[in-house]
Amino acid sequence: MSRIIRLILLAMGIAVSGIAAEPENLLPPVSKQKEPGEHWIIARTQSARAKFSTEEIDGKSALKVEIDSDSGYAFWRVMKKLEPGVYTSSVICRGRVEHKTGPGWEIYSFDKDGKAKMIHMRTAPSGQLDTTIVTGKFTVPADSVSVRIGLGFSGRGVAWFLNPAIYKGGLSILKEPVAENTVTVEPPATSWMAEWLWVKEQKDAPRAIFSREYVLNEEPSCGMVQITADNGYSLKVNGKDVDADMDWKTVRKVDITSMLKKGVNRIVIDMFKIDGFAGCIMQGHVWNREGKIIETLKTDMSWSVEIPGSGQTVTMESQGVPPVQPWRNIPFLRLLPAKNIILQALSTTDTVRQGDIFVLNFKYQEEFPISELKDLKLVFYDNAGNRSALSAFDPVIRYEERIKQIFIELPISRFAAPDTYEWKLEGVTFNIIPHTRNVSLKLGALPSFERNPAVHFSKKPTNIMKSAGGDHAPFTYSTVTPSAQNYFNWTHTGGHMYEVALASGYRTADGRIDLSAMEQNMLQILEGDPHASIYLKININVPGWWGLRYPDELFVSNRNRRALQSFCSEIWRQNSIDFVNDIIKSLENRPVGVSVSGVLLMGFRGGEFQLWGENVGEYDCSAPAQKAFSTWQRKKQVSPEIELPHPALEYPFQEGENYDLIRKNFFQFVAERSADNITWFASEFKKQHGDKYSFGVYYGYPMEHSASLKRMLFSGHLGIQKVLNEAPLDIISCPASYSLRRLNLSHAYMNPVDSALLHGIMPILENDIRNYATKFFGDSSGTTVFSLRDSQLTSSKLNLLAAAHGTVVRYYAIIEGMDFFAPLPMIKSIAQENRLLMKLKPAPLGMKDQVAMVIDTMSWASCASPAFNDQITRKISELRDTLMRTGRSVAFITIDDWEKNAERWENVVIPLPGVLSQSRKEFLEKTFEKLPTLKLNDVFMVLRKGEKTLVCDDTKEVWQATALPQVLSSEMKNVWYVGGNFTAIWDGNKLDIKINDK
Repeated sequence: MSRIIRLILLAMGIAVSGIAAEPENLLPPVSKQKEPGEHWIIARTQSARAKFSTEEIDGKSALKVEIDSDSGYAFWRVMKKLEPGVYTSSVICRGRVEHKTGPGWEIYSFDKDGKAKMIHMRTAPSGQLDTTIVTGKFTVPADSVSVRIGLGFSGRGVAWFLNPAIYKGGLSILKEPVAENTVTVEPPATSWMAEWLWVKEQKDAPRAIFSREYVLNEEPSCGMVQITADNGYSLKVNGKDVDADMDWKTVRKVDITSMLKKGVNRIVIDMFKIDGFAGCIMQGHVWNREGKIIETLKTDMSWSVEIPGSGQTVTMESQGVPPVQPWRNIPFLRLLPAKNIILQALSTTDTVRQGDIFVLNFKYQEEFPISELKDLKLVFYDNAGNRSALSAFDPVIRYEERIKQIFIELPISRFAAPDTYEWKLEGVTFNIIPHTRNVSLKLGALPSFERNPAVHFSKKPTNIMKSAGGDHAPFTYSTVTPSAQNYFNWTHTGGHMYEVALASGYRTADGRIDLSAMEQNMLQILEGDPHASIYLKININVPGWWGLRYPDELFVSNRNRRALQSFCSEIWRQNSIDFVNDIIKSLENRPVGVSVSGVLLMGFRGGEFQLWGENVGEYDCSAPAQKAFSTWQRKKQVSPEIELPHPALEYPFQEGENYDLIRKNFFQFVAERSADNITWFASEFKKQHGDKYSFGVYYGYPMEHSASLKRMLFSGHLGIQKVLNEAPLDIISCPASYSLRRLNLSHAYMNPVDSALLHGIMPILENDIRNYATKFFGDSSGTTVFSLRDSQLTSSKLNLLAAAHGTVVRYYAIIEGMDFFAPLPMIKSIAQENRLLMKLKPAPLGMKDQVAMVIDTMSWASCASPAFNDQITRKISELRDTLMRTGRSVAFITIDDWEKNAERWENVVIPLPGVLSQSRKEFLEKTFEKLPTLKLNDVFMVLRKGEKTLVCDDTKEVWQATALPQVLSSEMKNVWYVGGNFTAIWDGNKLDIKINDK
């Protein structure tokens, strides 16, 4: 008799001295039965991503169920005809289930009409199960025709069911059946129990400290919490810094084991508010050595709160348990104690070379949870203790049942950095501790790999990119969901330019930078495309610890709303450029560094008010902003000096003595300081690296205001001409127009693309996936397309727009977990367009029939007046789209660059001509003819050499005055993309592309 059967019978109180004592099991055997009759079948709901299989455990077959989704159920089932009466069920369960109930029985009886009635449900606890017997009695009713017997569970997890049995009669159960050597870990919480906390009396308090002491009566073996805050927090346990973050949408899992002790433990959440609502939430558990939860940690009204420096007694307020407004549903993470399992290491690789296979071989022991092999991570640390990436792939892990051995194999990249590393095996609920002292790996170098040097984007208009891997259209691939497979797929487009991102959160308070994720992305790219060129996207918004270290350097608005760094913070600028230079220096010492083309800075929030824009109508009144504004006024000899905040700057704008002049001065300051930031970053980078790397920034939106006067003025876009004139930029990035993404409209640039090209700066047009996949991912511009065909058409229009100017397109997958540019149908489409685009030539500036849209953004500071409103701003933002419907090539130019090249264009359209300076107007009259009298709030002026100047406030009038004769009959229906040797027409349904090969 097997050990497991004996275990079951002993638990039921059945004698085991003779075979005759064993009752008959009424269930069919666990096997893949091919003959007709009663046998196990599988069943699952559509929402459950489930797998079914059978495995041998202890010499016996077991039913196995795996569910890789948080919803749905999956069951093995068998239909039986059981006589009415009492029966006993029994099964041994192993595995791990993360649901409020664990795996077990579910039995229904069906009457002659097919009506179902549940007659039995018994489940094991959720959580980790090594060996748990689930048994019980049930009664089959008199009207039963058939019985459906099921073994399974709901929610995420994996479970094995050994020796499932149904016995006739009510067998005596002496006690709660727990098998020998059973280890049952108390299940952790499966949903939020903690509460969002903030200060009751002072909802606008910029900072609050929440704390609580927990007394642990036992020595803690493991402590894990999950935490987030709106907007930023720093977590301390027993006086030690543990974690910090600034993104409330990202719930972070934090291991606090090493900080805990038996006795009193103090947890402190030091958080600060930026804008809007504020709150913090934390939840977790502490386990002892036996796996029992000895304390649950959660924010609730038992905590204490203080506002540092206020000297006031304040009261705490709970906003409730998620989901609550305004945060609604936030992620909930799995928190399980990680057990250290010592396994005998049969062999470990001590030395490998780049491109070799790193191999580990362990002897399997009974306590090892084979079901969790898929979760095992192989992690490397260099001599300085920094996490390092040595492979583009996850390790291949396999278990050989016959010989009871585990094999772990990892292909080391030929671009991994030679060095000596320590390795660890980390799981979700366990860590492998090798039964060996040797956990080091010496990685040796191969002979130098011959590859072409990384290349930069051109500084001249072009539709053929000369890259290290070969010629292709000027485009680059960037994704928030990097993977070796996605990058490998991309190689089939023919492109060899990529972008990888490093968030500001990888900068830690001790000065370290975790580059392992970025380096692995680079390894993934280089494995599939060894000659790839890679741009680094580096976010220079400040991490959470920075805001707590430098609270006086944060943005503070006129309404006491806080954001990240002040755009006037000198400390932020210096820290950020040091951060960038440290990254470059680190990568230069590693093989992946040969692929680096340049750097793109992103994240100027504080920021969002000065560069990207927000419709808030607020402005920076922080100490750095006040100091910078005062210095600017003295330099400009502004008298009397304006102090922040000032009533003239409050929106909606009011009349008052010198109010228009005060506003004009302030918005010129914002524009110039924003431009100076860009110039400073670019100059410092070039000072350090010269022309070895390209340098660029995200600086979109100066020509797009989302129909908002507030956004146009408060965003700092007015300084675009200063940026182009003074910043030593190589590239500048902007999205396609937000307000023009709907399918029946066109796409246009958000910055003066042709002026950038005139200055030797290559613009990047962002093909943003956010609106191209599904309506659920729409942003403020609304939804656009809902099918692959529509997505391909939208992508084609953007490519043609970029081709007309000879600029770069970024394929940007922005939705986490969703990369619409990676699937093969889209790859095939992009590859076809790649071949087409290389045949196209950009439109020469000043080509026949071209119309120039000329903007003078700095003069728009005069729009800070009650004479202007959002209706005027909306018309300006629609002008680009209007001109693209004229049948003409369109050049987007700043007024400075137009003046230097005025002889090139006979057709010019200028928005807001009434705010132009007198010298600008005089220059226009020299080039065209005497201008009509202009009012301050005139919207458009159309100038045609040899024709009368038109001043109007209607985009249709502009179109009628500029459209080619053959286009006037279309009633602004068609959108035209006009290049040097091609014309493409979008009629709202299809693209008609004509190439002139002559």
